[in-house]
Amino acid sequence: MTSTSQLFKSSIFALNIEQNLLSDDNYLSWSHLLKLILDSEGLWEIVSGEETPPLPTAPPDEVASFRRNRRRALSIILLAAPATELYRYGIHSKDETDPKELWDKLKEGYRRRLHVWSIRQELYSVRLEECERVIRYTAKIKGLVHKYNFAKGDTEEGRMADDEHAFILVNGLPDSWRDAVIGFWLDKSLVNSPDRLEIAMRDYEISISFLREERTRNVTCYRCQEKGHYRNQCPN
Repeated sequence: MTSTSQLFKSSIFALNIEQNLLSDDNYLSWSHLLKLILDSEGLWEIVSGEETPPLPTAPPDEVASFRRNRRRALSIILLAAPATELYRYGIHSKDETDPKELWDKLKEGYRRRLHVWSIRQELYSVRLEECERVIRYTAKIKGLVHKYNFAKGDTEEGRMADDEHAFILVNGLPDSWRDAVIGFWLDKSLVNSPDRLEIAMRDYEISISFLREERTRNVTCYRCQEKGHYRNQCPN
């Protein structure tokens, strides 16, 4: 088996996989990154099952190449998944010989640990004020929607509908956004498109920031007599 130092020096580990090892709560981002790495090395088809073992009658070089690539794929997954985390899934690294079986065990093991209603509850409790910026707010919701869809099996029937995703985006906005929310709901192209709604929300946030700066541009601070801020915001 290829040594750890050799693998970490290879181009795939330039993506800092050592900083993104499998942990208790990062399976979705971990698996996405690892898929990219495996794909860049031409190994993803083996892990996904698209590339199957060659027939016994195949040329020896073809058989040897497949076995070598399967060992490489297995090594990469095991290096990115500490034994302590594998144990949470009931997996013992020394018993694993097939990268596809290991990948499927991790995927189904994580899905079994998820609770759909807990994820929904978390989705409806996300608030823009807690995230501070629209980009963080929408990213958090998108990540939870992805987790919800994964827990439901990532099937077309189980996936969260776009209009509910859009409703959740609006649900966590503060009262100061009331006029904007009314405008969002009147625009039918936004109601069924979370991506378009996110763009509209970012644009509105920029406009709010611009107007705020315009209002304070000529304000004079009573403390330092400088323009551009109020007394309670004075840095002096």
